[in-house]
Amino acid sequence: MKRRTFLQQLGYSAPASVLLPSLLYSCKKSNGDDDGIATDDKFKDVKVVVVGAGAAGLYTGWFLKKRGFDVTILEASNKIGGRIQALRGFTDYDIELGAERIYGSNTEWYKMVEASGKSFNDADPSDHYFFLQDPADLTEASLKDRALADQYSDFSSAMDFIRSAKTYIGEDKTVETALAATNLWNMFGVVNGLVGNRAGTMNSRLSIKGYGEEQLASTVDDSVFTLKDATLLSVMEEKFSSIVNEVQLNTQVKKIDYQGAEIVVTDQLGNKYQADRVVVTVPITVLQDGAITFLPDLPSTKMDAIHKIGMKGGIKAHLKFSTPFWGDIVVKNLGSVYGHNFLPEIYISSLGRSENPVLTVMLMGQRAEQFSSMGDTAVSVMLSYLDEIFNSQTPSQSFVQDGSHVKDWSKEPFIKGAYSYPIVGGGIIFRKELAEPVADRLFFGGEATHFKGHSGTVHGAIETGIRVSQELEASIV
Repeated sequence: MKRRTFLQQLGYSAPASVLLPSLLYSCKKSNGDDDGIATDDKFKDVKVVVVGAGAAGLYTGWFLKKRGFDVTILEASNKIGGRIQALRGFTDYDIELGAERIYGSNTEWYKMVEASGKSFNDADPSDHYFFLQDPADLTEASLKDRALADQYSDFSSAMDFIRSAKTYIGEDKTVETALAATNLWNMFGVVNGLVGNRAGTMNSRLSIKGYGEEQLASTVDDSVFTLKDATLLSVMEEKFSSIVNEVQLNTQVKKIDYQGAEIVVTDQLGNKYQADRVVVTVPITVLQDGAITFLPDLPSTKMDAIHKIGMKGGIKAHLKFSTPFWGDIVVKNLGSVYGHNFLPEIYISSLGRSENPVLTVMLMGQRAEQFSSMGDTAVSVMLSYLDEIFNSQTPSQSFVQDGSHVKDWSKEPFIKGAYSYPIVGGGIIFRKELAEPVADRLFFGGEATHFKGHSGTVHGAIETGIRVSQELEASIV
């Protein structure tokens, strides 16, 4: 079963795309490239500082520069891309350390990827599997495809629970608390793999009301894509090539003073940057930690919103094997495996890309934090759980020595986590408040500011860049 078909059956969706603002400016002077974005001379003396060079920051800086603004992009780390990163040399293809899946074919991000000419991965996983153990028959195979899993009434009830979460009405609570009321105790792992882990956390931290609210708001189609022989970072580098080399790296913004006629942005070395407008696209964790001082303080409503959005640890581990052992145990074209209590989702990242077997483990929330605390022993623990999942010693026996790479996003000093998610007591209303401009001088973008149902995605981040660009232009009289 294709991933898109499976997600559609569960009622998953994604948010509406936003029209590229350049369509509004076709009567203006062209800037001489193929993007159709026209330069407007009235913007040439307007200085804009963009804080952060992830997807939202790069899009915003790229678009505003093409429109004629004087743009400076400041990035705290030593590289662009934010949570889009790639690793070369681990195997015979570049692996994605962060974002990998492209959700929806009706988004601006999809259009960018498609226009890049890079090949989509056309490998079709034969099915997704679920780690289900029958307490009455411990000798039974624990991995079951969808058809077999559907024969279990508890599994069917769990799928109904996930679908019903989209229209949940009632007191806000965690997904785990709501699930506990159904007595589907043996389905906690499955639901966590399909809901909490995918949302960037665990069910014990995820608001069922907020989860349903975002699912309902989302209108992007159910298509899911990956690239075959290129990375998402390479798409961004090419698309935003006109500004990539101008990004000032290793420049951590420490203070934004917007009290005077000009905004003054100060970095960690005391360097100052004058601006008429500032766009903040840093991860929500940076704002929560108070890493940037604002003068005057941000409005209390915005500060409240900042702390009503969750973002915690996330790990993406890649493991190399000498043989594609899953082909002998289940199927060669294995899709994702959901449901293990400690490895919520695993999938074969080498499928359609290479004959060298590479398996990816996705861990979010407390599970990521637990493995993060294990240090060098984390991989051996993962292998022991893989042996349990596949009911065989083959995974640990076929693991290639030193064949692992563990990306712990909580240890990225200027990111400190995976991506944002709704917490109990939060909701889209707080994302909208976070996105509100301050005094028509400070603007806020990034995936956590997406209030139309697709936070936590690249296309959502791009859409906030589109929104911010429109807001900023509208502020120029």
